Amino acid sequence: MIHGNELINKAGDYIKFCLTMSCGHCVPCRLGLPRMVQILTAIAEDQYEGTELERLENLIHTLCCASLCPVGQTSPLPIKTLLEILKDDKKETGAIEERLELVKCRSCGRPFAFKAFLEYFQSRVDKSLGVHLDRDYCPECVRKVRAQNMAGEFFGD
Repeated sequence: MIHGNELINKAGDYIKFCLTMSCGHCVPCRLGLPRMVQILTAIAEDQYEGTELERLENLIHTLCCASLCPVGQTSPLPIKTLLEILKDDKKETGAIEERLELVKCRSCGRPFAFKAFLEYFQSRVDKSLGVHLDRDYCPECVRKVRAQNMAGEFFGD
């Protein structure tokens, strides 16, 4: 089974083959297929921006609609399927990143723990009596903040 960059590399090889089979009379094939190879290479090497997938989608649509020969009209169809797979993976990755969101310390501003972990830990701590959890502060700052709060209470601030 082919995974990840291998799949994208195979797609690039397929487009290179289609480029050799194309007649080259129409502009979409002559300019679009080499550009598609460049975009796929950039994606395989992780040197692409978020707009590259949109450009690739527009290029696929242009090639399917404006090419004169059947090679130009059908060559981007497997890449279109690959693009749908990449978009689904991107959605799944976004959901995972959302679950792995880091909480930042209110005192120093550094990220220190996963939000989901803190919520789980808080639910476990809520069951025990008398335990207080400072969720907004990192371990380095929590002692300092507690000391400042106690001093403020003592001196009436």
